[in-house]
Amino acid sequence: MIPDHPALHDARPFRLLSNGRLLDAPTTFPVIDPATEAVLAHAPDCTAAMLDATVEAAQAAFPGWRDKSIDERRQRLQSLAQCLQDNAESLALLLTAEQGRPLALARNEVLGSRPGIFR
Repeated sequence: MIPDHPALHDARPFRLLSNGRLLDAPTTFPVIDPATEAVLAHAPDCTAAMLDATVEAAQAAFPGWRDKSIDERRQRLQSLAQCLQDNAESLALLLTAEQGRPLALARNEVLGSRPGIFR
């Protein structure tokens, strides 16, 4: 059973994103809170074939990304940075629960991962 952890409210069920689609994996593995040893969630465990298909899809998508203008790529990265900013607290709580990282460090990690050079 998944505990009622605030960082997981909007994250269940976990699925894999591949080629723009959310997929279910054939198996999962437990995500353990190192502080309590409680199972926080079950993460999807992709197969080698799923991984290969995802890598192939990413390679096929790269020319389209490469050919976009710098302004369009910047705009998309800024949108991603805003999404990280908007969800920083939930992401930090999730990192803390999943890794045992102190919350202040988890917040810094999330906020530091924003592509600030694109602002």
